[in-house]
Amino acid sequence: MRLTYYYLSLFPTEALIASNLAPEAFGLYMSTGSKRSSAEPLIFIELIEQLPDWVDTAFVAEKFAKREPTIPNKSTYLSIYKSLENIPTQNMGKLNLVTCDGNMLSIEPIAPHAPDDEQPAYLYQELCPVRPLVASRLRPQSFIAKMTDPNERINIPRLAIADINPIQPADLERAGNVGDMYYAHVNHLSDVVELVSNDSGKTSKILGRGRLESFGFNLINRGIYVGDPENILFYPMKSKAELNRDHYRWAKSAAIV
Repeated sequence: MRLTYYYLSLFPTEALIASNLAPEAFGLYMSTGSKRSSAEPLIFIELIEQLPDWVDTAFVAEKFAKREPTIPNKSTYLSIYKSLENIPTQNMGKLNLVTCDGNMLSIEPIAPHAPDDEQPAYLYQELCPVRPLVASRLRPQSFIAKMTDPNERINIPRLAIADINPIQPADLERAGNVGDMYYAHVNHLSDVVELVSNDSGKTSKILGRGRLESFGFNLINRGIYVGDPENILFYPMKSKAELNRDHYRWAKSAAIV
């Protein structure tokens, strides 16, 4: 039995965490607290063995060895800054989406592929380390590659994004259960989508800088992408048929069914 697990938290905070809790128990603990008194969603990645040398595993072993038998030290933070960029993608395993009441959906990473449908603009909720809501005519892999390109004047080393359900701004009645992310500034949404989809020369534009309270798992379209110019992992969202059949409790908690 494994004694220590390592997790990379992407949302709502960026952090590297060591824990003696297995993934499902860790997700429940982090989302609801030890006394089930808190309630917040969580996105985290399970890290596999052979972690980078900078991870102080000796500190973790010593800290957990000193825990009180009656009050176990469940988790400890190892970093809360630049965690995503300092963990190689080859160390990243399953991604887990945890709802506010502790239900968890696990997704295996696969190699990304180009979206089948061509859209005038794609919507991305950046999750880590920056968090704007962005409209772009770039497909997911191209968007991440551009945002993390060291030759760009403004760049970040690595990025995690959620591909968001596309909608027609003029037909919000058919948008489905999307909360207030689109309804609040529909005119702005229309203007931004038009700007990035024409030949203005601007490929991407920020829709919102601080509306993470409007983000929910029910907004995820294809899935979540994590990567940089050299390596991109794709965590594909389950289809509604799969969720209904195999993950109904999670889907109901996430307001998808």
